[in-house]
Amino acid sequence: MPCLPRLLLALSLSARVPVLAAAEAPRPPQPPAKGLDRRALGDELRKLLDTPNLRRARFGVCAMDLAAEDWLFEHNADELLIVASNNKLATTAAALELLGPDFAFRTTVGAWGKVQADGALAGDLVLIGRGDPNISGRLYGAKPTAVLEEWARAVAQAGIRSVRGGILADDTYFDRQHLHPGWPQGQYQAWYSAPIGALSFNDNCVLVVVKPGARPGDPALATTDPATSYVELVNTCSTSRARVGDNRVLVHRRAGENRIFISGGIRCQGAPFTAWITAHDPALYTAAAFADVLRARGIPVSGPARLLTPPLKIEPAALREITTTTSTLKDSVVVANRNSQNFYAEQILKTLGRERAGKGTWAAGAEVVEKFLRAAKVTGTFDYTDGSGLARANRFSTRQLVQLLHYAHGRRWGALYRSSLAEPGQEGTLSRRLDGLKGKLFAKTGYIGGVSALSGYVEARGERLLAFSILINDFRCSLADVRSLQDELVARLANYTP
Repeated sequence: MPCLPRLLLALSLSARVPVLAAAEAPRPPQPPAKGLDRRALGDELRKLLDTPNLRRARFGVCAMDLAAEDWLFEHNADELLIVASNNKLATTAAALELLGPDFAFRTTVGAWGKVQADGALAGDLVLIGRGDPNISGRLYGAKPTAVLEEWARAVAQAGIRSVRGGILADDTYFDRQHLHPGWPQGQYQAWYSAPIGALSFNDNCVLVVVKPGARPGDPALATTDPATSYVELVNTCSTSRARVGDNRVLVHRRAGENRIFISGGIRCQGAPFTAWITAHDPALYTAAAFADVLRARGIPVSGPARLLTPPLKIEPAALREITTTTSTLKDSVVVANRNSQNFYAEQILKTLGRERAGKGTWAAGAEVVEKFLRAAKVTGTFDYTDGSGLARANRFSTRQLVQLLHYAHGRRWGALYRSSLAEPGQEGTLSRRLDGLKGKLFAKTGYIGGVSALSGYVEARGERLLAFSILINDFRCSLADVRSLQDELVARLANYTP
C-alpha cells in the first residue's frame, strides 16, 4: 500500500466514490470452443500458469467439482498466502451461520429526562448503537442523512420541540479501538481504512467536494456531503488557469482530529473534484450529524455531542425509547462481498464478537470466526486477524478457501452467500470482467499491494458448479496482467466438461 505522500497524490488525481479502485480493464478472455475434460483442463491451466509474469511470484490455484466433491486441479494448493479481501469470505460465512441472515442490527434513539410543557427536553437525547453499518444513504435512495431525518421526525412526533441538553452517544456495544493495528500506517484518512464503531454514520466518511471559483485566481469552493459541523475545512485551494490536464487538489486530515486541509489548484472550467475522507471518532460524528439534522428541522440542541463514558450510566427505566432503526445482516453481507466494502466486514466481525463471545472486539470476533472455520472442516493452519483482509497478516491456502466454499454451498444460507458475491456485468467488483460468464460466475475479488485474489463459484458445462480459489502474491507485473491471467484461468474452468 502507498505511503502517505503517494496517498495524497492518489486522492488528488483519482478519488471519486468509495468502491474498490479498478485497474485498467483486462481484455476479455477467449475460452476454447470445445469443452475440456479433466486432463485437458489440467493441461490448459498449467500452460497458463507457466508465464513470465509469475516467475518471481508466489501463487496457488485450487478447484473442486462440488457435485462430485472431487478436487479437479491443485497447484501449490496448501501454501499459506495473503488473501486480501478474500478474507471477507470467512467473515460473512461465519456471520450467516452463527447469526443468521435475518439478524437485525438495531440503533435506538431515546430521551433521558423529562419533556416540559413547552416541549423542551430537560436532558439529553441518547443514541444507542449496536453495530449497524447501514446508517447511510446506501439503502435509502443515496441520501446520507435519510435515517437521521427519520429519527428527527420521531423526536418531533414525541412532542420534543427543543433539547436543553445535548446528544449522548452510547457506543459501548463495541470497544473503542477504531483502527486495527495491522492496517497500513498513515492511511487512516482513506475510505478503505474507515474507523469502526458501534455507532457509525455514512461509512464514517465525508465526501469532500471542491469546485472552481468564477475566475482564475479565485479561491476554490469546498463543501462536504453531508454538510456537517463535525468537520472543519481549511481551504487554501485556488482556481487555476489551466485549460487541460488533471486537477492538482490535495486533501488531508491529520490523525486524531477532524480538520480537513484542502490545497493545490483546480481548473477554472473543470469538473468538481471529490474525495472520500474518514471522520475521527465515529460515535461523535454520528451524534454531531444528528444534532445538525435536528437543528435544520427547527429543534434546537443546546448542549454538545458527547460519549457515554464511565462513571456516567443510564438506567434502562430512566430512558424513554423514541424510535429504533433496524437493518438486516443479509443486506450487509451483500455490500461487504459484492462491493468489497471493508467497513461493513469489520462491523460484522465485531458484532460476531459481541453476540457470540460477549466482547465487541477484533480479538473476540476473530476467535469466533476461527472456531467456525474449524467446524466447517477447514483443515490445517491459517491466520485470521481482521474482517476485511486489509491487514497483511491474514493467511489462507487456496485449498482452505475452497473447503470453506464447499461447506457454504451445502448450508441453508448457501444460495444467499453465493448471490452476495460479485457477478460479471453487475454492480460490484466484477462489473468489467469476464462478460462471457454472466449469470455463471459468483466470486470475491481481493487486492492489496502485491496481492491479487479471486475465489468463488463458476458454472461449468452441464450446469456443473465448481468452487475455485486463485491467490497470487509478490507479483512484479501490472495488476491488469494478473487479473487477466485470473480471468483466463476461470474461463478454462467454465469449460470443464464432466
